[in-house]
Amino acid sequence: MRSRKLLLHARRTVTRDGIKIGNRTYVSHRIREFKNRRTGIRGQGRRWPVYCNPYEPGRVWLYDHTVEKDPARSPWVPFDFKYQHLIRDAWTQYLWEKAADLVSDLVSDLVGREGSEERPSPGCAARSAHGCPSASSPRTTPTEAAGSSSAWPSRPPHTPPAGQRPTEQHKHPGASWTWPFTRTLPSTPPPRPAASNEPCSTCLPTPPQPVSSRLSGTA
Repeated sequence: MRSRKLLLHARRTVTRDGIKIGNRTYVSHRIREFKNRRTGIRGQGRRWPVYCNPYEPGRVWLYDHTVEKDPARSPWVPFDFKYQHLIRDAWTQYLWEKAADLVSDLVSDLVGREGSEERPSPGCAARSAHGCPSASSPRTTPTEAAGSSSAWPSRPPHTPPAGQRPTEQHKHPGASWTWPFTRTLPSTPPPRPAASNEPCSTCLPTPPQPVSSRLSGTA
């Protein structure tokens, strides 16, 4: 029993949750006896001496000096790790520190990865779902669209059926219609037929008729 005083010790206050040492909480069925209780030692207040074995950190010992002279009672009060039932293998203070460092590194990597990746806003997600371009997508100017053959595919001229008046779609074959009924005219007009240097038959001058034919017609 006296060899326990050679272990590492610290002074801790017993609360309703137990004793906290090294980011661990230790509990006992005798918590109520020492909860917020003064030690009676000048300058110590409510801090009781707690001894811990770094090779067996699953249990710590609180030393109650008030019963040292009572042979019927032991001054050593055991406190067990609160989550010891979840640990099946033996562990030490060294393994605890290594596990804490590993968890800290994993959390730092996750935080750095989330910070480097851009999260789309709800508005961008909605626009992407409807097929609308987002702010990060490259935009095509009208000049670039006009020079690109794939941006404005050629469409055959629209001819209204017989007896039907020509609509805007017939007047502007390259126009597109989007919600809410917004018309978008093409940047380049539809191709026109190439001009020919040969005059058409209607444009040729009428040759002069002979005098005899004209006299015979008047007679």
